[in-house]
Amino acid sequence: MMLLKICKVPVCCCLLFISLFAAAQTRDRIYIQSDRSGYVAGETIWLKAYLFSAFSPGSLGTNLLIDMVDESGKRILAGSLPVMGGTASGNIDLPLRIAQGIYFIRAYTKAQPSNTDYSFAVKPVYVFNPSIVKSTQILAPVSDYQCSFRPSSGNLVVGLVNLVYVSAYDLSGRPAVVEGTIVNTKNEESDVFKTDNNGKGKFAISPLPGEQYMARIRFADGTLKTYNLPKPDQNKVLIGISDLPKAKLFNVLIPEALRTGAMMHLRGFMDNNIVFEKNFSASVDHVSARIPVDELPSGLLQLVVTDSKKQKLGEANTFVLADSSIMSLQFHADTLNLSPGGKNVFSFVLPEDITGSFSVAITDYDKTLYTDENNIITGLLLNPDSHNNSFVSNSAIFNVAKKADLDMALGSTDWLDQSLYAGTNSVINDSDFIAIRGKIFNKGNRKPLTKGDITFMYTTKDSVTSMLTSPMAKDGSFSLRQLIFEGKQVFRYSVNGNKWDEIDMSLDTTKPEDVLRLPFNRSGMMVDRTVFADERKTKQATETYTAYLADSISSTGLKAVIVTARKISPKQQVNDRYARGLFTGMAAAKVLDLINEPPLSGGNILDYLQGQIPGLMITAGGGQYSIQSNRMISLRLMPPIRLFLDESPITIDFLTFILAKDVALVKYYPPGMGGALPGVGIGAALVIYTKKITDGGSANFGGMNQFTYFGYLPAKDFTNDFLSKNESSVSRRSTLYWNPNLIPEEGKLVYKLRFTNSDTAKKLYVVVEGFTIDGKLVHFEKVVE
Repeated sequence: MMLLKICKVPVCCCLLFISLFAAAQTRDRIYIQSDRSGYVAGETIWLKAYLFSAFSPGSLGTNLLIDMVDESGKRILAGSLPVMGGTASGNIDLPLRIAQGIYFIRAYTKAQPSNTDYSFAVKPVYVFNPSIVKSTQILAPVSDYQCSFRPSSGNLVVGLVNLVYVSAYDLSGRPAVVEGTIVNTKNEESDVFKTDNNGKGKFAISPLPGEQYMARIRFADGTLKTYNLPKPDQNKVLIGISDLPKAKLFNVLIPEALRTGAMMHLRGFMDNNIVFEKNFSASVDHVSARIPVDELPSGLLQLVVTDSKKQKLGEANTFVLADSSIMSLQFHADTLNLSPGGKNVFSFVLPEDITGSFSVAITDYDKTLYTDENNIITGLLLNPDSHNNSFVSNSAIFNVAKKADLDMALGSTDWLDQSLYAGTNSVINDSDFIAIRGKIFNKGNRKPLTKGDITFMYTTKDSVTSMLTSPMAKDGSFSLRQLIFEGKQVFRYSVNGNKWDEIDMSLDTTKPEDVLRLPFNRSGMMVDRTVFADERKTKQATETYTAYLADSISSTGLKAVIVTARKISPKQQVNDRYARGLFTGMAAAKVLDLINEPPLSGGNILDYLQGQIPGLMITAGGGQYSIQSNRMISLRLMPPIRLFLDESPITIDFLTFILAKDVALVKYYPPGMGGALPGVGIGAALVIYTKKITDGGSANFGGMNQFTYFGYLPAKDFTNDFLSKNESSVSRRSTLYWNPNLIPEEGKLVYKLRFTNSDTAKKLYVVVEGFTIDGKLVHFEKVVE
């Protein structure tokens, strides 16, 4: 329960205390961390999203929708990632032919504070491509110079001293250092100001009723612009907020025209929730109150004053920083070797024995593009409260020395009006990870099958086979929920245990990212186009792009063609037609060619294979089959046999319905000989290929008994991706280390980072971000040289 202490002022007060989030209207707060801000076409963007709900790690749903759009809002890619423990990680591979320009990565969920508002985050990225550059993309101007003026209480209040914040931008959209003079219609000056290097400034003004004030702005290139300030209003109030030890002191100044004794209503909001209310009579010139912040979370506190008709009279915003919200860490460069290919070991330790989720990016400081953007603290606690995620500040907000910078950023930002959403219910329509829905029909008459169960089998990318069952509804529909898999997945299915029924299936293939397409709005989001005119960056990008292009050509081109004539056996020809990738080898396998040597008897493939392959033991009894190898690895270890149908893992139950006459090829890898196959290891593998239509196979087999479904965006591992790159591109890489899921050393509290240097890095930029399970935020950045 929060307490509100009223200062001694001559005013009758009525107080209402509200437990924080007692009837919470919640949303998702999202922050996107990437390894850097600038990339070259052909590179990979490594990213991780952190999600807060009610200021705690987590999400209202299980799916994070990801897309990337250009400046016109055209989608370049779209997909989704699973949310686990309040985080989701993935990567975006930039095509070699993507045009140079500024793109926006957006992450959003199906949690909507209102029917028109989304929970989302936007991250601009700068993509260099020297082969596809339009002249307008280098220094493409915005429409005009921009200068905005935001009174601290939302309005210019007549007769009172108002503080007004200024934001100025030049033709390239960069923050501009400008000089300004405030004048009235009689050309009388009231104040002067100058913006800082971030384009921020402020001035004070005491407006008169009926007067119009203007700001005359001089930009760095000598351009003069005049802007009208908001019109003064004598029917609004002025709200001031100052800091006290563990408290905020607000002061509502009431102009003379409003001192009628009418009731006014003051409410405090955090995360679209009311945290306190106060009624007072407007019979004096000001009302003050002390707000203890001990029980409040860290974040934006918005105060709104309304009259008895709920018309807004003024608002003010301040930042609350709880003592327990930020966690520092101890960082050590245990081994620093900046020679080409040098081995490095860094470590960091948290001051408390608390687990959490942390990610690290280590980049080449001299090759990395640095732009204004948020860290995890400002990204989660402040950015979602601004219009179109326009609040951008990398200030260390827990540093007292940066308080002036933070106050300037807070005052110059266009904040959402939380009073519009408080008390409404969130719209949540999450499918609980991947959900596959469809209907089953009789293929002949298209009548739905309404009785029994439909059984599905699919295999994850780590070769784990799963069996799922769903009952069929009265209309033939079924639903599979809570699935987690990446990329294109093959599902095999049967109805009531019969794999070969004349059945058909219709699937709902609507993707989540198509159901909820976030409208693109760049308003308030500033970008820096001058980075494309930086000669040093352009030269580095050209060198990197040339290396990636050369790697691409070398991996697909033919350096030499040698033609030799050799006689291929019929068995080898069948193997070449059916086997792919790791399954193509024949030297380690015992192979049966059932096309050139078809089986003489009927029955399923398991019955046929009994006694056909030395070392493979297949037994049957009571309708149940077992498959074993007679080769023991040791006195106690009988190796398991992995089963594959058309190179997809399968269970023995499915093989009982595969007729021998429908099989083209059988390959048996004895124990120790199939280690290259996925998930086999030291065990054995039996691989069965069904006939293609050209070899007399059933035309109905694939269509009736399997379907494909696209899951989450495929995620790569940075280390494996690093090892797969050619030497030329590895030596020039800008990101030396990326790990979205750091794990502490076994039995210790230390986190170790082990990586090799590139050929050019002389300074390393280290960024560690994350949160603990109890919601403490971690942000650390350091240049190591």
